[in-house]
Amino acid sequence: MNTLDRHFHRAQQLIKAGALSRKPARQRAAAPMFYELTAGDGAMYDTPTYIRNRIQQFDFDNRSRVVAYTDRVRAMLRGAA
Repeated sequence: MNTLDRHFHRAQQLIKAGALSRKPARQRAAAPMFYELTAGDGAMYDTPTYIRNRIQQFDFDNRSRVVAYTDRVRAMLRGAA
């Protein structure tokens, strides 16, 4: 068995054993600090109103451009047919 085969079969064994998907104990212990909000943290992640309005305006502008482009392509295809 060559080296690549050994590495391949070893990786398959680790995957089947779940060794590659398990997190180390110290990572499992620290993970809740990053995923759970503490009291008073929720407002820190709220998007300000002016940014939400700008995002909505950009989305509307982009959708309008796509619709206009689609209409131009349809008109061109009708003209070619």
